[in-house]
Amino acid sequence: MIHPATTSVTQQILLLSGSMGPAPDARQWKRVREILEAALELPADQRATYVRAEAGGDGEILDEVNSLLERVDATATFIDHSPAGAPETASISREMQAGHQLGHYEIVERIGAGGMGVVYLARDGRLDRLAALKVLNARHESDDERRRFAREARAASALTHPNIITIYEFGHAGEIDYIAMEYIRGRTLADLLKQDPPPLAELLEIARQTALALASAHAAGIVHRDLKPANIMITEGGAIKVLDFGIAKVTSTSGEQSTEQNLILGTPTYMAPEVAVGQPADRRADIFALGVILYEMTAKRRPFQGKNAMTTLSQVMNQHPPRVETINPAAPRQLGDLIERCLVKDRNARLGSMEEIAEQLDEIVAPAPRMSRRWLLAGGSAVAAGALTYGVSHWMTANRQPMLRYEIEAQKDPALLPYRAAVTDTFQAGWKFRLRLSADRPGYFYAVTETTAEVAVVYPLSGQPAEPVAATLTGWYVFDQNPGIERIWVVWAEKPQDFLAEPGRAEGAREARVRQLLQELPAGVSGMAGQLIQLRHQ
Repeated sequence: MIHPATTSVTQQILLLSGSMGPAPDARQWKRVREILEAALELPADQRATYVRAEAGGDGEILDEVNSLLERVDATATFIDHSPAGAPETASISREMQAGHQLGHYEIVERIGAGGMGVVYLARDGRLDRLAALKVLNARHESDDERRRFAREARAASALTHPNIITIYEFGHAGEIDYIAMEYIRGRTLADLLKQDPPPLAELLEIARQTALALASAHAAGIVHRDLKPANIMITEGGAIKVLDFGIAKVTSTSGEQSTEQNLILGTPTYMAPEVAVGQPADRRADIFALGVILYEMTAKRRPFQGKNAMTTLSQVMNQHPPRVETINPAAPRQLGDLIERCLVKDRNARLGSMEEIAEQLDEIVAPAPRMSRRWLLAGGSAVAAGALTYGVSHWMTANRQPMLRYEIEAQKDPALLPYRAAVTDTFQAGWKFRLRLSADRPGYFYAVTETTAEVAVVYPLSGQPAEPVAATLTGWYVFDQNPGIERIWVVWAEKPQDFLAEPGRAEGAREARVRQLLQELPAGVSGMAGQLIQLRHQ
C-alpha cells in the first residue's frame, strides 16, 4: 500500500477506484502519468483526441489512461469541485415558478442550489410560515441518491442545536422528493470571506460556534463530511447555522452502516487526506475541514487550491502549507498551532474533538477587550458600514452557552451488554436506554419527555440531591409497545430550576411553564442550554 504522503495524482485515482489490470512498467507509468495530468487540464470533449495522439500507438498506455479518465468522471459525480466564486450552474431539475403548489407548500421563488438539490423559498399553507424547500435534482433520482437525500433529512432532523439548521419534514409530492427546513435570512461564510471579511476575532467566533454545532452532531453519531464556508450561514441576527447535511454519515455501533463507504464524497479543498483515498470518514475528517476553514479565515487564502479537483487532492495529500503566521503576522501563534494540529495528514495524530477546538478558540479570543451589551445593541445601526458585521462580538463569547453533550447507551436484552447507540438508530419495544450527560462547566441537569398530550420530567429522580455537576448518568428507560418518535429534552441550567426538580407529569401552570421553556431553548435562554433527542422505536 502506498503511504498518502507520497501519493501522486495518477496514483490517487488508482487508490480511489482500483486498477483494472496489471500495473504498467516504470517507463509506461511515467508516460501514463504525464498524459493523464495533461489531459485533466483540457475540456472533457478534447481529452480523447489528445490521449489517442499522445499514446502514439501504444495500446497499453492508451487503455490505461482512458480507464483512469473514466474513473475521474465517475468520481466527479460525487465530488464538488466548483471553484470559489464560480457562477451557479443550471441544475437538471423540475423548475418551479412562483405559485406552484408542492404538497402543502406554495413556491415563492428560487433562492439557490446546494448539494443534491435546488432550494426554493416557499410558504407552508398549514402553519402559515415561510420555509426553505430543497428539491431533489432530476439527475439524482437513482435509488442510492434518493436514500442519500432522505438521509440528509433524517440526519439533520435528529439534531437540535442553536447552530444547526432546523428540519421541518421530509416529504413527497407526486414523483418529487423535498426537504422542508427553516428559512434563514443572511449570508454564507463563503460570501462573507469573499466580499466583506470582518476582523479575525469575529471570524474566530464564527468558527467557535461552528465547532459547537459539529460537536453536537458528532455526539449524536453524525459526521457532516462536507463542511465548508458555503455550508455555514451567518443570519441577520448574528447567529451561526451549519447547513447541508446532504452527504452526512451516520456512525453507530448498533450495526447501521452507510451504503456508500467506497464513494468519494465532498469538496476537494476541504477533504481530509484519508477520505480522498476512499477510507471511511469520521469526526476527524470534519476537524480537518474546519482546520482548512480556519486557515482560510486567517491567511485570507486557501491552503490547498489546484487547477482542478484531482490536482487539489494532490495538494491535500502531499503538500504542507506554510504556517498562517508567515502569511498573516498578526495571527496569534496559539492559533497557528491549533490550525497545524487540525491539518495533520495522519488522522490518528490530528486534534481529537470539536470540543477541544471550541475551547482553544475561546482561549484565543477571550483575552481581547469585550464589547458591552449596550455597545452591541447600539452597533446595529453600524452593520451596513461594516463596523459590526452581523453582530458577532466578544460579548457573545463571554456569555456563551455551555457545551452540552450526551451519549445514548442502549440494551437490547438483559443478557446482552449495553452498546453506544446513535439517535438515527431504530429501537424495538422492550429495549432499554439511558443517557450520559456532560457539560464543560458544572450545572444542573434535567431530562423532559414531550408529546402533544403531556410533558413529564424523567430526570432527576425523586430524592436525588440537587447539586451542580459536570456530568451525570440518568436511570434506564424502557421503550413501550406504542411505535413512534420519543422526544426527550436534555436541559442544563446554571442555577437549580424548581419547576423541573420534581419527577413526573407536569400539569396546569407547571406544564405551561415547561412547554414555554422547551419552545425557547433552541433560540437560547440565559443561563440555560438544551438539546432535543428524538429516538425512533417500533
